[in-house]
Amino acid sequence: MNKKFIKNCKGDIPIVVLVIGVIVICTLTIVSFSLVVFTLNNSFYGVNTMKQMNLIIEEYLFYKNLGMGNAEIGEMLGQKVSEYGNNYIYLEEKGVSLGDVDKIVFSVKYYFP
Repeated sequence: MNKKFIKNCKGDIPIVVLVIGVIVICTLTIVSFSLVVFTLNNSFYGVNTMKQMNLIIEEYLFYKNLGMGNAEIGEMLGQKVSEYGNNYIYLEEKGVSLGDVDKIVFSVKYYFP
C-alpha cells in the first residue's frame, strides 16, 4: 500500500501549483478591494463641506423668515463682509493633493442676498 502511494507523485506538483495560484489570486483580490475602498473614502472631498454650507443657508433663511435683521444673523453665523460690502460665508476643506499636505482641496463661498 505504501509503495503505490509513494509512486503516485505525478499529480502532486500540479495540485500544489493550483493551490498556490488560488491563494495568490484570492490575496490579490482582497488587496484590490481594500485599495478601492481606501480610494473611495478619500475621494469625496467637499461633501461634508457642502452639507455644512447647506445647513448654514437653511439656518440663515429660517432666521430671515422670523424677521431678524442681517446684522443679527451675521453675528450668529459668522458672516464676513467682502470689499464690495456683500455678506458671505466661506468654508474650505484641507487635505492631501498631489503630495502637498494641508492644501485646500475644496472651498465654497456663498453670498447672502
